[in-house]
Amino acid sequence: MVLRALLLGVGVVLSGCLPKVAPQRLEQPAALAVAIVVDDEVQVPDAFRARLKDVAQSRNLEVREVPVAQLQGQRLTAERFAALRAATDAPFALLVEARTRFFSQIEGRYRWSVPVKLTAARAGTAPSQDAVDLPALLQFEHERGSEALENVAEPLVSRVAPLLDGMLVGAADAGLAAPAASAGSPQ
Repeated sequence: MVLRALLLGVGVVLSGCLPKVAPQRLEQPAALAVAIVVDDEVQVPDAFRARLKDVAQSRNLEVREVPVAQLQGQRLTAERFAALRAATDAPFALLVEARTRFFSQIEGRYRWSVPVKLTAARAGTAPSQDAVDLPALLQFEHERGSEALENVAEPLVSRVAPLLDGMLVGAADAGLAAPAASAGSPQ
């Protein structure tokens, strides 16, 4: 028991030492090409799109949504991201891939699983990725994939924000745009 508590304490201390990127904001607006691919032909809700747009705009990125049809029917992430980059001249790109799956009924609520994979990069750099499986609890049986996506919009933004910040940190070095000093910018 003592050893377990000691190991937990060491883990907490070490996790606090991980480098964190402060929220970034560009001095000048820059374009961010965004493609949202949802398998299973689920309609992407406006609230989901709006939340992604809000987090991008808080970093002075102008969202240019690229229709999924321009990704040329690609199924693999690398090919989808390459098609996204080819479809636009935006200096920044973000690919959001999601799937919605019914999981179970728990105490009168309907649990859905929403695996999401995020891929982002600025021009001329290798992409960074983040993947997460988000749970969505829906109240009614008739609610489906679109409602599950809307339900996970907020936790998804908490994953998109640091991915964008990491992408923007080196933007000044690449000559794309300079990050403005941002102490405590909103997510």
